[in-house]
Amino acid sequence: VDIDLLNEQRSQRDFDPEKTLSLLRENCEQGLLKEDVQAPQVFLLSNFELQHHDFLRLHETLERDLPEHRRDALLYAMLNINLEIIETKKEKLKSKTVSYASFSAAGAWVPIPGLSVAVDVGLIACFAQQYKTGFGLDTPSLQRLAESAGAPLNDLTSVVRSPLNLSDINAEFISNLRSQTGSFASSIIAEEALRLTPLPQLYKAYNRTEKALLDFLNMLAEDAQNVFKIALCAIKPSVSTTGK
Repeated sequence: VDIDLLNEQRSQRDFDPEKTLSLLRENCEQGLLKEDVQAPQVFLLSNFELQHHDFLRLHETLERDLPEHRRDALLYAMLNINLEIIETKKEKLKSKTVSYASFSAAGAWVPIPGLSVAVDVGLIACFAQQYKTGFGLDTPSLQRLAESAGAPLNDLTSVVRSPLNLSDINAEFISNLRSQTGSFASSIIAEEALRLTPLPQLYKAYNRTEKALLDFLNMLAEDAQNVFKIALCAIKPSVSTTGK
């Protein structure tokens, strides 16, 4: 609707953005009805300020009507246009942590010294990278956000606290990071000592991976919230695209 609003603002002395939006919606609905679209749904969107107009309603509609796997894909691809979306991403990813950690438990059954730990580190690195991308904290996403918000990239990265965000996440990085904590290192030693007793080993592998994933998820979600707040402050909304 950006161009339509701008044109109307230029051509009208008493410009009313809400009236213009209402007419746009009505014209679209009438056009769809003429094409035999029953109960048409119209969503008015801005290319520049997604938090305004009908973007959230569009997201809610798609989330309700799409199959589950497509809803998840939509959510992870969704820009962080408000804190609610960030929280929804966090809860969705948190609900999948149990299944992610179960892969670690499966690896713990194999009686090869060191294999379970290697599997855990690889899994944590893989899923932590998914968390990072899903929250829009990878470098390309942060650069796009900085450009769209009109904020220096350094301002956005200055509020990042997690070491995951500004580093390439791989097995070596995760191994070095987690080995710095005593609980993680001691769990590895204990697991190797219990190599011949699979049940305790399985639980330890599962718990270790689950805790690491939840720790990283919480850190990244907090960073995403902080980055969003900085970007929001940098946006200078205009009358022509935001309405009253």
